[in-house]
Amino acid sequence: MDEFDSSETVLVADIDCIESGKDLCEGVKGFPTIKYGDPSNLEDYHGGRTPAILRTFASELKPHCNVGTLENCDETRKKIIQELKAKTKEELQSLVVNNEKERHQELETFENEVNKLQAKYEEFLDTKNKNIENIEKKYNAGIVKSILHHLAKRPKNNKDEL
Repeated sequence: MDEFDSSETVLVADIDCIESGKDLCEGVKGFPTIKYGDPSNLEDYHGGRTPAILRTFASELKPHCNVGTLENCDETRKKIIQELKAKTKEELQSLVVNNEKERHQELETFENEVNKLQAKYEEFLDTKNKNIENIEKKYNAGIVKSILHHLAKRPKNNKDEL
């Protein structure tokens, strides 16, 4: 954080997700979590975590495109921003609500499918364990290995002794 203290374009900060920084921590599932970009629309960082990699990443950050910095936007983003700015507050709020609904539905679908996979996995695991147990019983593998081990240790001239 100290290295970028004097930067005009990069802020490296430690956020308190319980108190005043709670709004910035939406979607955080574990710590440490690294986010970057527009404070009202932070993006998740997925790169390396060594100090050198983080230092390089932070030093290469550029101002993001947003409503207040249109000069950092390409033409496509500028057009999207202009179209959205033309909407009413209610329309914009509706977009946010719909976004959250769809995200929630997608996460719920994902979780349901993972639960189905988990149940199927447990079924396969149970079947595999029962099959392995039956195979072991069929061949008496443990006893056979014990006999082979015993035979390997005994003198070669005592064939009748086990």
